[in-house]
Amino acid sequence: MKNRILLIVAAVLIAQFSFTETSYAQSFLVPGGVVGSSSGANNAEFTRASGFTGFRLRETSGGAAQFRMQANVGSFVFDNAAGVQQGAFEFNGGSGQLNFISNVAGRIGFQTNGKSMVFDAQGRLGVNTSVPQSTLSVNGNMESEEIQVKADVADYVFKPEYEMLSLEEIENHINEHGYLPNIQNQEDVDNNRGLVKLGELSISLMEKVEELTLHMIEMNKRLSDLEKENKALKEQLEK
Repeated sequence: MKNRILLIVAAVLIAQFSFTETSYAQSFLVPGGVVGSSSGANNAEFTRASGFTGFRLRETSGGAAQFRMQANVGSFVFDNAAGVQQGAFEFNGGSGQLNFISNVAGRIGFQTNGKSMVFDAQGRLGVNTSVPQSTLSVNGNMESEEIQVKADVADYVFKPEYEMLSLEEIENHINEHGYLPNIQNQEDVDNNRGLVKLGELSISLMEKVEELTLHMIEMNKRLSDLEKENKALKEQLEK
């Protein structure tokens, strides 16, 4: 009796599933059926679903999320309980690009040895920080052979219409405020989360260097005039 039951079970299984061997590999075929299905709650099923070419793994209980292996786009898709895609890991054969996709207002993260890198819904990348505040936020040291900052330069200082402060005016500003005019000060840095704006600072520093150059040129002219006057006086005294 037991042997007969086993034969019947084996016949049913053979009718539902089949193994085929091609020139590439062996395959386990599920012709529209379900593996490990159950009508009870908290059970898992592995099935071929309609609407896409691939397979779906989900719990049979209500409200459970599911995982799809979607073959036609080469992706692993993660759905919520309603079957709406929440994220995916896919390879785009057309562009040759490997994509990590989040379809909700969340983040994509990578972690190793307690360190993390996250990419949030605002397009900001955080390295060793889970809360990036800029397009790129790095909590740690950075090394680079060269950094290029897109910014203007301070050539306007050499324009005839540029109104440069005199040394006396600069001295008064320093005595009153404690920093050079038109340059980032400690209050500006504190209001910017303790960060210095390098692009803005580089322009300000170049402006000061060019202003100093003009002051030096003017002082050199005055010195040259004084030397000429001193020579003329000396010649008069020697007569």
